[in-house]
Amino acid sequence: MSPDPVQKLPAPYDARWQALAARLTHYRRRLQSAAAAPARKRDEAGAYALRTLAATAQRLQAFAVKHLRFFNSGAASAHVPPGYSRDYALALALHQVGFDVEVLEQAAHQRLNPLDAADPAVLANADRLARHAVDAAKAAALLPADATALTYFQKSPVIRVIPYAPVALLGVPYSLRQVPRDSLSIPHDVGHAVYWNSPAVADGLPEALPAWLGGHPAGSWIEEVFADLFSARVAGPVAAYSLQDLLFRQGDDTFLTHDGDHPIPALRPFIYSHLYARNGQRRAARALSRAWRRRLKGRFGREAVVVALGLGARAAIDDLISAEAPPALAKPLDRLIDEVERVLGGVRAAPVWAGPFAEAGAQAEAGPAEAEYRELNKRVARVAEVPERAEVREAADPWSAWAERIAPEPGRRLTRAQWLALAQGRGWTPEYPGNWPTSGQ
Repeated sequence: MSPDPVQKLPAPYDARWQALAARLTHYRRRLQSAAAAPARKRDEAGAYALRTLAATAQRLQAFAVKHLRFFNSGAASAHVPPGYSRDYALALALHQVGFDVEVLEQAAHQRLNPLDAADPAVLANADRLARHAVDAAKAAALLPADATALTYFQKSPVIRVIPYAPVALLGVPYSLRQVPRDSLSIPHDVGHAVYWNSPAVADGLPEALPAWLGGHPAGSWIEEVFADLFSARVAGPVAAYSLQDLLFRQGDDTFLTHDGDHPIPALRPFIYSHLYARNGQRRAARALSRAWRRRLKGRFGREAVVVALGLGARAAIDDLISAEAPPALAKPLDRLIDEVERVLGGVRAAPVWAGPFAEAGAQAEAGPAEAEYRELNKRVARVAEVPERAEVREAADPWSAWAERIAPEPGRRLTRAQWLALAQGRGWTPEYPGNWPTSGQ
């Protein structure tokens, strides 16, 4: 149906929306039927995933209806900033709906028509691992009680941040079946979902930064630092060693350079050692820091490495972050971590992630031995469900609460920043501006 029974979207957007709406309706009915079908004797984990995906699809459709109706209305048109248009907002919305339909179909297809008979069980286990990370956030009152998580196979780890359902949709690598420790990306990606779906975080945390830090390149790393610290708390030191392996493979052009969003790879592992040092885990902090410094010295012939911050600015890593020493709040990352920790201080380790073997492995500067990684594989290859698995329900209007967080009166008054935040889907656009249209058509 059209997003408004009276006023259709302008061509060609109405036809594009109707195609997406029809696909979402068919998708939801198919999954509801499959989840309830007794003939398949589908296991409860699989049925839960299908029910959750069906409810998420309904919420996406309801969200999109309100979103498109809003930007097709006179209220929104009256506040279009110079240089933009109604078409800009409609095109962005339809592209993002299409992105999310692709992910939802991928997650459903891999369960309904698996290429390998073992795939549904691997995904069900990854789902449970993700829900343990979600539960750590819920216990700290950072996510609502009905929050949950689902996974799907992807070429590399990724998080789909969505504002219309309390579901963390996580892409996990295809290697997970043979290498369960590759699930260590999950706590970090759940951290991104927490960042965007906890109002106290996404709305209040950036504003808490002092002005000098907001203007520093480190100020743009706040979301990634948040996700790193969440992972460090939930999964323990083993996650830090896994990250060291991942980062060290990069070439020097990216290893030493600010990319605009992520902490510079050469300094990023010190975020973990800094956290453990400030929280009293001195042995783990020392082992992690020394392990990374040894790698830096082996690569560059020295431990004191200088990184590029952009626009010709350069700085020594030790001037940006205290790796083990007490925090020095004049250092950008020390101050940033201090602000993030005010939010994350209540997050506790999830036992399925941060077991005793991981703590023991963190005492050796070489990191966990291969035998300990084999133990990790055993631990994460088959985990129990969280004590209370949340059921996601359909919702008539998931859009308004999201919109009112951005603009308290979206139908009456919009600043330029608010119009753009709504049009560009704050908290809904992890790939913006890549693959997004710059004009209406």
